[in-house]
Amino acid sequence: MAETYDPEFYCAQLWPDHSKWGDNMGYVQALKADKVDGKQTLFAILCPTRDLIYQNQRGQYKFCSIEPLDNFTGQGKTYLFGVGVTDIPASTGTTKLKFSAKHPSPVVAQSQALDLSAFSLPADMPETADRVGLLHQIFHFLGGHVTPTRPAPTGSPQPEDSTDMNEAQMTTLAGMFTALGSQIETFGAKVDALNADNKTVAADPAPAPVVDPAPATVEQFSAFEQTLKGLGDQLATLNDKIEKFSVEAPNQRPDALGGSDTQPTVC
Repeated sequence: MAETYDPEFYCAQLWPDHSKWGDNMGYVQALKADKVDGKQTLFAILCPTRDLIYQNQRGQYKFCSIEPLDNFTGQGKTYLFGVGVTDIPASTGTTKLKFSAKHPSPVVAQSQALDLSAFSLPADMPETADRVGLLHQIFHFLGGHVTPTRPAPTGSPQPEDSTDMNEAQMTTLAGMFTALGSQIETFGAKVDALNADNKTVAADPAPAPVVDPAPATVEQFSAFEQTLKGLGDQLATLNDKIEKFSVEAPNQRPDALGGSDTQPTVC
């Protein structure tokens, strides 16, 4: 088997308890035959999967059992068809498996000092630049390691591949939030009307405030944040209304024997 084995010709797989119905647990990379204490011994280089390594660390699948195949492909020689990993040694002198390969000096990553000595603001940028613009410059410098460039002012034409939101997009987004808030208020009014047995007419929801299509600034993002917070409060209120509406009122269901005009007959 050591003489004929070639993983490029036919690769022997590692099978748990010789069972080939599930997933394999690796493969045999190479074989070698040698004598140890006067006994002919077969050695193998195994490439285990993470499942086999995990099970082996748990104390399972500690031994190997070879699957020799006589006259493989009609060559008249025995070939290693597969290897079973088992909990019980298949024969005497079977070496116990233990995966403990270690790198002499493993390196996951090497940290580097943050060097901002080459960073400088453009000459045309005012000293009182806003914090957002300054952070934009720093991250642009760290990401590209090039001289930072000042971002285009708000409202100016943007390239087609730009991912920044322009004024029209911001206005559209504000309109979507406003429409969503109106729908929630309308639905809440309908729940109130049903809960009151239609005795009162729900008032029309107040018109939602119109977001001023101002340029995309930090203040506008703050307004969006407040809008989202308001939507969260409305959803919480609506949930409370639905919980109260779903609770059954006293005597809502009829008696198990029927109405008051029903006379049960005892047999």
